[in-house]
Amino acid sequence: MCNRQAHFIRKMHKHGYGGYAFKNFHKKLDRWEKDPPANVEELDDKYILYVYSPGFEKSDFNVSIKDETLVIHAKQDREEDNEGRWRRKEFTTNEFERYFQLNEKIDKESISAKYEDGILQVSLPKLAGFESFRHDIEID
Repeated sequence: MCNRQAHFIRKMHKHGYGGYAFKNFHKKLDRWEKDPPANVEELDDKYILYVYSPGFEKSDFNVSIKDETLVIHAKQDREEDNEGRWRRKEFTTNEFERYFQLNEKIDKESISAKYEDGILQVSLPKLAGFESFRHDIEID
């Protein structure tokens, strides 16, 4: 058993505690922290996607569909204020891109969006004839 543990420890050191799984870990973590949270609400006739993104303006957003994916890209193009003597500066120029997989129930031609009070709201109407299916599974 000790040989297996020693081999495992040597392998972990050689491959950087996870190798590929941790490749660019800090970049991925940084991006995850910058991506705004999103909620999805399902109604009888549509889904509504809410993306929390305060500080942006309507013109900062680009919402598009690529294949079966809804793409939301936002970028603030603001002049940076370098006047003054900042002791701490956590407000930054923001940019993010979020992807949401669309299902076959969505009427892609009728998707609409609005930005209000720091929340991007995307309305995803359902195609006629699709009904939600729900079946509760009993747990043994």
